[in-house]
Amino acid sequence: MRTKLIIIAIFIGFIFSGCVPKLATVAEDGNIASIKKEVLSIDDKQELLSWSAYYGKIDKVKYLLEDGADINYYKDEMLGLYPAIALGASGNNLEMVKYLVENGADIDKQTKYGRTAASIAAQLGYLDIVRYLAEEGADLYAGKGLNTIIELKDNGHEYFIPIVLDIQKEAKLKKQQLAVKTQTSHLEQKNSGLDDIPLLLKNAKAHKIDNTKWLFIIAIENYEYTSPVVYSANSALQFKSVMQKRLGISEKNTRTLINQGATSAKIDYNLKDMLRRVKEGDTIYFYYSGHGIPVASQNNAPYMLAQDMNPAYMTDERFKLQNIYKSLSDSKAAKVVAFIDSCFSGGTDNQSLVKGVAAARMIPKKVTFDKSKMIVISAGSGIQYSNKYDDKANRLFSYYLMRGLIKNNSNTSRLYDYVKSNVQEKSYEMGASYEQVPVYDGNIGLDF
Repeated sequence: MRTKLIIIAIFIGFIFSGCVPKLATVAEDGNIASIKKEVLSIDDKQELLSWSAYYGKIDKVKYLLEDGADINYYKDEMLGLYPAIALGASGNNLEMVKYLVENGADIDKQTKYGRTAASIAAQLGYLDIVRYLAEEGADLYAGKGLNTIIELKDNGHEYFIPIVLDIQKEAKLKKQQLAVKTQTSHLEQKNSGLDDIPLLLKNAKAHKIDNTKWLFIIAIENYEYTSPVVYSANSALQFKSVMQKRLGISEKNTRTLINQGATSAKIDYNLKDMLRRVKEGDTIYFYYSGHGIPVASQNNAPYMLAQDMNPAYMTDERFKLQNIYKSLSDSKAAKVVAFIDSCFSGGTDNQSLVKGVAAARMIPKKVTFDKSKMIVISAGSGIQYSNKYDDKANRLFSYYLMRGLIKNNSNTSRLYDYVKSNVQEKSYEMGASYEQVPVYDGNIGLDF
C-alpha cells in the first residue's frame, strides 16, 4: 500500500490547487497547440512540465524547456510541485528520466520530504530507472530517512542493493578517469606546458600492480564555508596518477575524495570502509590537501577541515588530526605513509583562515601516533603557511612531492630530503613571508 502513497499524495495536492487537473489533461492528451492556448503563466509552464514528465511526453517537455520552464523547479510547500525528474521516475518513464538528466536535471534533487528520483523509483519497484540513475552517479544514500537503499530493502528488492552499488561504483570510476584526462588536457593547454607533471609521468617507468598497497586521497579546493585552496583538486588528481603508476597501486585499492566528494560523512565512511579491508602486512598511503585548523578551545588541537565544515565551529572529533592518525596507525597495515599538504597554522597561501588571526600564526598542538610503522611528511611547520605554485598550477609541496616520486626516490628519507630542499628554496624566492619548510614526524627509514 505504501508504494502508491507518493503518487496519491501528488495527485491530491494538485487537485486541491484548483487548476492542475486541467493541465494534467493537457499534459496527457493535449498537443503543442493546446499548450499554447491553455498555458498563460510561468507557473502554468512549471506545473505542465512536471505533468508532462510524469506522462512521458518528451515533445511537450522539450517545448516547455525551450519556452522558459525551469527543469529543476519545484514548490517547497505541502501541496507543492515535485521536480520534473521525480515525477518522471514516478510515472516509470525511463526515456523521460534520461532526457531530463541529459538536459541538466539535478539527479539528486529532493522534494520537501527528502525524496529523490532514485528513491521514488526504488519505492515503486522501477529498477531500470534506479539502475540508470546509479550509472549517472546518483547519491543512493541521499534523502531524509527513506533513501534509495532503504526503499529497495523495504520493498522486496534487497537482492538489487549490491548490484546497484557496484553499478554506481563503476560509474564513479569512469567519471573520475574521464575527469583526470579532461583536466590534465585542459591544464596542459592553459599553461603551455608549464604544468609538467603529466609529461614527466608519461616518460616514467610503471610499477607492476601491488595489491598490498592502498591509497586514500582527500583534497578540497572549493569549501562551502571558507576560502578555497587553489590548485588542490589538480594536485590531487595528478598525485593519484603518480602514485598508481610509480608504486603500482590499483584503482580498486584507491579512494579519491575531492571537493563535494570530501564532505564529513563521505570522508568518515570511505576511510572506515578502506581500513576494514586492509590486511596484515599491507601499506597505506594517505594524502590530504586542504585547510588545517588549530582549535583554540582545545589547546590548539589540529583538525582537518572537510568540505562542508565551518572553520568557526570545529567540534567533530572524527576530524581531529590525532584521531585520523590513530585510526591509520592502529590499522592492520605494516606501514603508513602520510603526505599532508597543509600546515595547520590556521591559514594557507599567506592568508589567515581563522577569524581574528592575521600575521600572528597559531601553533598547533603536537599529535601522537605509532611512529614505528608510520611517517607523516607535511608541507611545513605549524607556524607556516602552505603555498600555491602558480607557475605549475599546483600546490607547492605537492608539486615537488610528485616530482620526487617520479624521480624514483625509493624511501621516505630520500624523498623528504628532495622535497624539503626544493620547497624551501622556491618559497624563499616567493618572499620572506612565504617561507615554507616541509617537516616530518615518525619513521623516516620506511621504504616504499
